[in-house]
Amino acid sequence: MPNYKVIVTELKRPLIQNGIILGSLVTLLTAGYLYSESIETQRQMSQQNLEQTERDYRNAVSSTEILRSESARFAALRDGGFFGPEPRLRWIEDVRETAIESKVVSIRYSLEPRHAPPPKAPTGSYVLYASTMKLDMELRHEDDLFDFFNALQARNSGLFKVTECNLGLYDTKGILNLHGANVKASCSLEWYTLDKPESGGTGQAS
Repeated sequence: MPNYKVIVTELKRPLIQNGIILGSLVTLLTAGYLYSESIETQRQMSQQNLEQTERDYRNAVSSTEILRSESARFAALRDGGFFGPEPRLRWIEDVRETAIESKVVSIRYSLEPRHAPPPKAPTGSYVLYASTMKLDMELRHEDDLFDFFNALQARNSGLFKVTECNLGLYDTKGILNLHGANVKASCSLEWYTLDKPESGGTGQAS
């Protein structure tokens, strides 16, 4: 009859050893899985940080470009007399010289005192003023009118808007006058300036 105590005693040692080995394997597999999960989490975080850095860089570049372009536009408006007292003499001289360059047959102009139109956007402690200029011109043809306004704008004389233009034909009996006027135009411009309220009224800066 076999001695069961001896058999159990002899089997207990390898079972314990196998249990220890199995437990170690489970521990290693669990640790490996957790390590793999940690590495994947870190990789995802690194990827997100990289993408955010790229977005921040693109936004910084875009902001720099906007600042550069807006700074250039501000400088152009400042040099054109948009800020401060209105440069009335400069406007008149530029209109007269532009008419000569554009080969306008004749031009008559008048410049009214500036006024403050209702603001469409807040301008802080400054007031947006408008000065109305009336132009009566004699032209060889209607294209001379567009040439005149394009040339006036290219002079950087200031910020202006054409608010009205009426064109009419002279009665030339159907014969084109090559050296004189064939078209007459009556136009209105608004010249804009930004100035402090206490400096309002008619400025005379040249």
